[in-house]
Amino acid sequence: MCRITAFLAVLSLLGPARAWGETKIVTLKDGTMITGDVTETATGYTIKFPGGSEAAYRKDQVFSVQSPDSLGKEFEQKLSQANPNNADQLYDVAEWAFKRKLYEQAKQALEAALKANPAHMKAKYLLTNVNALLKAGPLPTQPGTTTRTTGGETTTAPMLAKEMYLGDEDINRIRLEELRKKEVSLTIEFRKRVLERFIETRRGKPPLFDTLRGEDKFRALTPQEQAYFMIQQMDRDSALRDDIRIQSDPSFLIEYRNTVWPRIKGVCAAPDCHGGAKPLNGLKFFNYPGTNIRADYTNFVMTVGFITKEGLRLADRSNPEESLLLNFGLPADQARYAHKKPLPKTLFPKRDSPEYKQVLAWIKSLKTPYPEYRLEYKNPLGLVISTGPNLGFLETQPAPTTEPSTPPAPTTTPAPVEPPKP
Repeated sequence: MCRITAFLAVLSLLGPARAWGETKIVTLKDGTMITGDVTETATGYTIKFPGGSEAAYRKDQVFSVQSPDSLGKEFEQKLSQANPNNADQLYDVAEWAFKRKLYEQAKQALEAALKANPAHMKAKYLLTNVNALLKAGPLPTQPGTTTRTTGGETTTAPMLAKEMYLGDEDINRIRLEELRKKEVSLTIEFRKRVLERFIETRRGKPPLFDTLRGEDKFRALTPQEQAYFMIQQMDRDSALRDDIRIQSDPSFLIEYRNTVWPRIKGVCAAPDCHGGAKPLNGLKFFNYPGTNIRADYTNFVMTVGFITKEGLRLADRSNPEESLLLNFGLPADQARYAHKKPLPKTLFPKRDSPEYKQVLAWIKSLKTPYPEYRLEYKNPLGLVISTGPNLGFLETQPAPTTEPSTPPAPTTTPAPVEPPKP
């Protein structure tokens, strides 16, 4: 099945058909799945979402329109065919559901797999991801409006999170570029005979493929080991890269979600700071209840990508202790760089605090040199994106002219260096 992007609620949240239209699943030709109350028009389909917003699609954009229980029935059939005592078979059913965004069903199969084998590590790991996604619920909306034209009449509707966040292709590219050699268990999918195509390009070449049994050794690797090896050997613009699909979160994102984001969310991503409707001095975080995988990756890129005009980074891979995130989070008398506007509270009480060490360790764990993500993301808020070693959301807003500049600190008195506020 082609890539499916869940646009709103998982199937278990769907209610009965409403008077306005029937609740159905519309699958577009690009693989996007949209769930809502659907009414067919002369030229296409209009979909109403919870909250009253609508979207319209032409018939030539639509691949299929189906009832919401069709995928659920397919899941039930697969689950009934799996051996209830075989954790691997149950995990395969869960993985099938996970790829199709059926998170409730994936959780059901994973719990069955762990009942059959409590030590099944892949099931444990995938269940962690599923529970986080279920906690998040539907994609939230963000402030702003988007224009929609129907029958010659132009209307406005709330800007949907899909337009604000990174898409599935960009998420996969980030996963590929940030993949570590030693990883927790990942779900890997190889498309379009990518293993065979890779082998054909490598025959006779070192490493590995210049030896007699090198190809056999490569085929004997786990999918995770194969993916890592291939990424290291491919050119960054190789067409093969996008056919390696990492379907679950690598450790860099899990650590970010659990260790770094909770601290950013509580202070930096507040509505009166960088979590407001518009970027503040070129930086914007997406603050929302629970967890949302697309927003998580967008916030991750904001964190590792923001760079001031002076070249100071929020998360500095080359010099982790120079990171603005660490310095701004410390009390002013301990920071090399001080935040211009005093924060409502410090993120780290001191440099040797466990909180500081955790975030520092995460920055140190990121791959160097800076990876080239090859992002297609076009941020709708006006942030300028440069990729590669200079990846950054460069400051786009001029400094207020009514605010006097900070005078340089006297050379005889040590004081924090003050870069432009992020």
